[in-house]
Amino acid sequence: MSCYTLSCSLLKGVIYHKPYIVKILFHFLDENPYKVVVDKSKKILDLYEDAAKNDKSGVIYTWIELMAKRVPDNFEYINVDLTNVNSEEELFLKVCRHTKNENKILVFSHQEWEMFDYSNENFIEYDSTHIEVFDRDEAVSELHPIQSGDTYNIKESNFANRGSRISRSKINSKDEPKKKQ
Repeated sequence: MSCYTLSCSLLKGVIYHKPYIVKILFHFLDENPYKVVVDKSKKILDLYEDAAKNDKSGVIYTWIELMAKRVPDNFEYINVDLTNVNSEEELFLKVCRHTKNENKILVFSHQEWEMFDYSNENFIEYDSTHIEVFDRDEAVSELHPIQSGDTYNIKESNFANRGSRISRSKINSKDEPKKKQ
């Protein structure tokens, strides 16, 4: 199982970019090992519901409802004390930090961080933990990895299976004239 913390900025941003709704939000509804991390006190869910109130399309509300109605639901509940949290940014980082072996957070844009800086490329150091940050495009790549598969050459054609991709391919035909040197 892979667990990801989803920032509110991701939810608020993807509603204006339809491909991300399917490729990120609704991907957590598929039969796969991915779960969304929330705190047991449900402060994150409260923030998601606040974002849903401002979403005229209803996408966020629908997503929350569908996530919660699955049995078991697609939320991973983390027991964490949030009493001394000073901002929304810190709330998401603290919950992410307390997710065992899965310190990954998805955001709409890397530019949104106001209180925390990157310690190195795509990582924020929070409470002695490296938290990996994925923006919307990196999140799509993370959630939909390119699968390597077998590639076959079938009668002057290339064929890829199991979701693999063919790149840099040249087909040599028997009838193709040889180049003079």
